[in-house]
Amino acid sequence: MEKKQLKNLIPKLMKWFEINQRSLPWRVTGLKGKKANPYHVWIAEIMSQQTQMVTLIPYYHRFLSTFPTLERLANATEAEVLQAWTGLGYYSRARNVQKLAQIIVSDYKSQFPQTYAEWLALPGVGPYTAAAVVSQCFGEKVPVWDGNVLRVTSRLFCRDDAYLSDFKLEMLELLQQGMEFEKSASTFNQAWMELGALVCTPKNPSCGRCPLQISCGAFLNAKTNFYPPPKPRKKALEILAKVWVLEHQNKLFLTERKRGDWFSGMWDFPSELGGVKTPKKTMQAIKTVLQKKQSSIFGKTKHSITHHKIILEGHKLHIQNRKDFLALDKEQGQWIDLEKLIQGPTPVPLSTTARKILKIFFNFKNEEF
Repeated sequence: MEKKQLKNLIPKLMKWFEINQRSLPWRVTGLKGKKANPYHVWIAEIMSQQTQMVTLIPYYHRFLSTFPTLERLANATEAEVLQAWTGLGYYSRARNVQKLAQIIVSDYKSQFPQTYAEWLALPGVGPYTAAAVVSQCFGEKVPVWDGNVLRVTSRLFCRDDAYLSDFKLEMLELLQQGMEFEKSASTFNQAWMELGALVCTPKNPSCGRCPLQISCGAFLNAKTNFYPPPKPRKKALEILAKVWVLEHQNKLFLTERKRGDWFSGMWDFPSELGGVKTPKKTMQAIKTVLQKKQSSIFGKTKHSITHHKIILEGHKLHIQNRKDFLALDKEQGQWIDLEKLIQGPTPVPLSTTARKILKIFFNFKNEEF
C-alpha cells in the first residue's frame, strides 16, 4: 500500500473511531481544550499490558483512589503499592511504576516529561509506553506498536512475517507517514488500537463492521484467520509444587515471598514454588515443624507463569503445640485470621497463588461441616 492509498483509508478509520470508541476513564478525545492527564494515561497503559480492558478498569479506579497523586504513589511503601495492585498479576509492573514515580517526583519536580525521547530515556519505559503517553497527552506524532496494531496491519497487507523486526520497522514508517494526514496524534494511535480491540480481534474478526474492509488483503482473500501466523511458543515446563496451609485456632500462617521468587514482596502460604531460576525450591523456614507433623492433601489448583505450568498441591497441617506455633511466629511470617483473608481487604498483599489455594481450602473446610 502506498502513501496515497493510506491517505484515503485514514479518514474512514477516524470516522469509525469517533462513533465507536469506548468510553474509558482516562480517554479524552473530541473535547476541545481538554488534555488527557499523563498520570492517568500512564497508569492505564502500564495496566493494559498483559491485562484485558474489562478486567483493568476496576483495578484502575481502585489504584487511583489509593494513590490519587503522583506524590502519594512515590511516597507509599512497596507493600501498599502491591496491595493496591493485588489481582492484576505481573507485580514487577507495580514496582516499576513506583520507581518511575519516585524519579519523576525527585528529578523532574513532579512534572511529566513531554517528549518521546525523554520518556524513552526513563528506566523501564519502552517504545510503546513512551509513544502512547506523549501522543495522548502532549500531541507528539509518534505511532504506537502493540498486538492490536500488529494484527490489523498484518491482515491489511497479508503479511506472514508479522513478528519479524523488518515488518515492524516498515509498518512504523508507514504509520508515521500516515500521521501527517491526521491532526490528532492521540486519535490516530487510539483508532488503530481500538480497531484491533473491537473489530479486528484475534479470532473471528467482525469484518462486516470494519471501515478498512474493502482494502484489507486478508478479507479479500478470505484468509483473516491466517494472519498474523501463530507466534512461536516456547515449550512450558511443568512443575508440581507442594503448598502448606498451617492452621492454628482459625489462623493461617503466611510468609513474604523473597527476591528472585515469583510474586516477590507478596504474601503466600509456605510452598516449594520458587522463581524463574529455581522454579521448585526446598522449604527451609518451616522444615523442622513439617518433619514432626503429618499433613493431608486437601486439593490441587493450576497456575501458569512465563512458560511454566504449575500444579499447586495443597497440604493442610493443624498446629496444636504452642511451641510450634511460637516457633513459626518467629520466622518471617504472620498468623492471620482466616476470616480476614476471606472477607478482605487483606492485611497483607496476597499473591495470585495464595488466593487460589485459599479458595480451595475454604471450600474444603465448608465440606468438613
